[in-house]
Amino acid sequence: MQISQLFEKCGAHKDPITVGSVYDDILPERVEAILEIGVQGGGSMRAWCEFYPDADVFGLDVSPKCGDVDVSRATVFLGDVCDKAFLRSCIEDMPQLDVIIDDGGHVACQQQDAFNALFPCLKPEGLYIIEDLHVAKDSARQSAGYSDTITFLKMLPCSYNVTMYKSLASIRRTFA
Repeated sequence: MQISQLFEKCGAHKDPITVGSVYDDILPERVEAILEIGVQGGGSMRAWCEFYPDADVFGLDVSPKCGDVDVSRATVFLGDVCDKAFLRSCIEDMPQLDVIIDDGGHVACQQQDAFNALFPCLKPEGLYIIEDLHVAKDSARQSAGYSDTITFLKMLPCSYNVTMYKSLASIRRTFA
């Protein structure tokens, strides 16, 4: 069964056409560990458990109601992705991840803080998916140093190159 069908069967709040069909095309057949940010009613968690029967399935949500979600085999962490100490404790309790899906608050600061903390936990060949980028225009937090997440993601290669350039310049000065 395809993941898009499981989303519908398990009551996940995902559009079977736009999200489900994309996932049908890009997700690997097997994973050892998967994390979804945004548990809500647990439908996605149930779908992941069925789609990946041998995988460790993790969920992360800020809502205390999600602690009551009954999903066998899944571990749900309750806390705010903007809380760095909370994310560090989650990371300590998870293996390296094959897939990370951010379907959480759809707010730029949350998406970016989660990405910065969790991307290093992803296996080299892993997938990091951020859903609903079109609603992440969080102007209130942009003034606090956050751009919208699409701009943030577009700038990643540039910031990596700047970091590498600064590192190389530092090495050259050291050995000059």
